[in-house]
Amino acid sequence: MQAETKSFKVRRKSNELQSYHNKTQNKEMVYFNLVTLEGSEFYHLRVYQKHKFNTIKEGMSFKFSNIIKKDNNVFWATSASIIAYTSAVEVDSEVEKNAPPLPEQRPAGGLEVDLQTALKSPEKSTVRGKIVMVSPVRYRQEGALAVRSLLIKDQKDTAKVCLFGPNAETNYASGDCVKVSAVYPKTHYQKLQLTTRLASTCEMIADSPDIEIKDEDKEKVYDDLDFAEETQATKQIVLTDFTECDIYNCCDMPPCRRKKIKDGKCPICAKESNESSKSYKIQLLYEVDGKRDNKITLFQGTIEKVLRQTIEFQTKDELIVQVVEKLPIRFTAAISNNNFVNVSI
Repeated sequence: MQAETKSFKVRRKSNELQSYHNKTQNKEMVYFNLVTLEGSEFYHLRVYQKHKFNTIKEGMSFKFSNIIKKDNNVFWATSASIIAYTSAVEVDSEVEKNAPPLPEQRPAGGLEVDLQTALKSPEKSTVRGKIVMVSPVRYRQEGALAVRSLLIKDQKDTAKVCLFGPNAETNYASGDCVKVSAVYPKTHYQKLQLTTRLASTCEMIADSPDIEIKDEDKEKVYDDLDFAEETQATKQIVLTDFTECDIYNCCDMPPCRRKKIKDGKCPICAKESNESSKSYKIQLLYEVDGKRDNKITLFQGTIEKVLRQTIEFQTKDELIVQVVEKLPIRFTAAISNNNFVNVSI
């Protein structure tokens, strides 16, 4: 990342020092936030120099040398940065009056803004609009993660919003109005869209009669494969037997989706294992199109989706007994990348 030098007028400053634990360095990181201005632009600045907390005051101007650009309108001042008093920086009075709040003052789901603003924001936002198109729900991560996209429209523009997990499995229809919290801009296949996180919500809201859906609104996603109709045919599946099962320690953090612990840590979030959370995978034989003894390995998420229930277990023997009791298991699904998707009972 390239270091830059900027002169800003300070509009807002944290009321107190902020901190978090850096797991990689195993140390407490202390900082404070600034909302700063330069001309007609505002910038968020995170300062990792706690000894400067009492030096920097709202309304004064400072030169920040060797600061790191983290995102559009976002900079970090590290221990290697130089902070100096400087002459007054001229700013647009209207921008100064409407400067955004500090990160710690924002609502949990982000400020509610229009779609255009959310697509440009370096921070999470809440948006609302009318659904123009709904993609088919698809499953990733060995069938454990549901993914769906919505094209929504507000009074100014349209935007694609990607949903995950329970939000993706909700039924939506063109014309529904929704409010989606904690969305972030993301470039996907060279196209800018909004994406959600585990903590995001997508709720139905009252209709907005002033938002009219037109045919040309759909043009933005005509060539988007996420909105293509599911072409994989569903088939009748029968799980007849299983040959192996494996129980393993997994991460209990929801975003990691039961990822297997390796070398005592989660490979995604690096959290150390307490060995209390366990998951499993089972190698099964199934019948489809009259062909028997096809092999497939399914993980806990897919198996519970097929059974529509959670299997409670402590030992491998308990798991085996419960699965045997359920055989044969019949359902319909499409087969993709040696996994069952679009499961229905």
